[in-house]
Amino acid sequence: MLDLEGNDIAKYKCLQAGGEYMLIKDSEEEVLGYVVDYYTGQVISEDRYEDMTSYLEYNRLIARTGQIFYILDENCEVLAELIPNEYEIKIRDMVVYGEELIKVYDAFGGFHWINSKGERIK
Repeated sequence: MLDLEGNDIAKYKCLQAGGEYMLIKDSEEEVLGYVVDYYTGQVISEDRYEDMTSYLEYNRLIARTGQIFYILDENCEVLAELIPNEYEIKIRDMVVYGEELIKVYDAFGGFHWINSKGERIK
């Protein structure tokens, strides 16, 4: 990782980048990564995830490890854990529209709304 002036600020293996945070790992062998600030290289969370999408305009992140999804705040504190059902929900099937408004699609093309606690709204 380099800053805008080309100075080396961190050495990571990038697992996934997007938004203001990225998921990184220390070696090629690792499957899970931890959350790092995209601009500073600062570690935000040592918790390990396979997938992550940031929605920091709403102070939320969606992360996944195995079959468990996590709704996180901007500090990567877990707000809710979601265990998908037979509909095979994937991380790209969850979209954050606000701090308390998350749209979840299912494999049949339907969707429902949940809040940051994972409770169904509609």
